[in-house]
Amino acid sequence: MPIQREKWALGLFTSILFASALACLVWAVTHAGQPALYYSVYLFMGAALMAVGAICSAPLPQRVPIRITLTPTACLVCASALPVPWVVLCTAVGVSVARLVVSRSRSSGLHKTIHNSSMDVVTAAAAGSVMYSFGLQPVSTANQISP
Repeated sequence: MPIQREKWALGLFTSILFASALACLVWAVTHAGQPALYYSVYLFMGAALMAVGAICSAPLPQRVPIRITLTPTACLVCASALPVPWVVLCTAVGVSVARLVVSRSRSSGLHKTIHNSSMDVVTAAAAGSVMYSFGLQPVSTANQISP
């Protein structure tokens, strides 16, 4: 019986995490402005950096079935260079594409993909919000650029 209880709790936690990530994505889509013409390359590079961070992982010792990814590092780099809505969108696109490309063959692969991608999106929103609250606000739209 305890195994079923743990699966139920993990499913509930993943559902809450997914709902939080979905709320972050809805907020990002509604608040993302039109980027300046030259700024589009930063958005592409942000999504590519997130994808590389999600694909490249390092295993911990053999007795621990966990792999450490570079997504948090990519998230901090993007949060320092992009506005918060674009950090969230780049994370969602990059991490989702990377996790779908590198799919696991286990039965829990879909659950892990949803859980880890949602966790990365919520983390990106938190990192971007912290950077914003400390005054780091990169210029993102054409109307914010002063001549």
